[in-house]
Amino acid sequence: MYLLIPQEDNFHFLSMRSLGGLDRAIKKMKTQSESSLLSGLRSLRGERILDVDGMLTTQPVLEHVGISTWLGRLVLTDHALYFEALKVMTYDKAKVYDLADDLKQVIRPELTGPWGSRLFDKAVMYKSISLSEPVIIEFPELTGHSRRDYWLAIMREILYAHRFIRKYQITGVEKEETLSKAVLGILRLQAIQELVSSLPVRCETLLMFNLADQLPGGDLILETLAEVTTSRSLDELAVPLQE
Repeated sequence: MYLLIPQEDNFHFLSMRSLGGLDRAIKKMKTQSESSLLSGLRSLRGERILDVDGMLTTQPVLEHVGISTWLGRLVLTDHALYFEALKVMTYDKAKVYDLADDLKQVIRPELTGPWGSRLFDKAVMYKSISLSEPVIIEFPELTGHSRRDYWLAIMREILYAHRFIRKYQITGVEKEETLSKAVLGILRLQAIQELVSSLPVRCETLLMFNLADQLPGGDLILETLAEVTTSRSLDELAVPLQE
C-alpha cells in the first residue's frame, strides 16, 4: 500500500526544503565571510566567501603549475579565487587569482594525469596575462566530475558578472546589486545541490551569467539587463531634481 501525497502538498514540501537550504547557504556564507579566513586579503574589497574546498581528506584539491603540484585549500570569493598550499601544520601564503579586474582571464575544463598525461577530466584551468603559465586546479574523485563542474560554474559566474559590470560601466549601488545577483545564484545552486544530492545537476544552467554566455542571443539578454539596471539608476537620480 502506497501513501499518496497531493501534488500541491509535495510542491510545498519541496519549496520549504529549498528555502531551508538557501537559508543555510546564506548563513554559511555570512559565517565564513565574518571569519578570519584570508581576512587580510579580503578586507580591502569587502569580499564575501562563497565556498571553500580541500578541507576534507576525502575531497582533496590539487594545484598544478608546470611540473609542480601542491595539495591545499581553495577559496572562492565574489572577487577572486585563492589557493593555499598545505604545509605540515598550517597553510602557506595564499595565491590570488583575480576574477574582478580585466586580466584577459580564461577559465575552462582541463584534463590531468600523472607525468603530464591527459587522462582524467576532473580539473579547471585558469590563465591570465598576470601569470607566466596557466594554473590547473584538480578536484579528484572516484567517479564522475561533479565537483569540477560545480567549481567551474561558480568561478565563471563571478568572472562573467564582473565582465558584465565593466562592459556596461555599471557603478555604485547597481554594481553591488549586480554582483549580489551572481552571489545569490551560487547560493541557490548550493541549496538545490543539497536538496537533490543524489542526482546530477547541470550547474551552469542555474546561474544567470553562465546561462547568458551559452544561450543563443545571450548577449542581447545581458544588454537588456544592463539597460534596465542603468535606466533604473537614472530614474532614481531624476527624482530629487523633480522635487
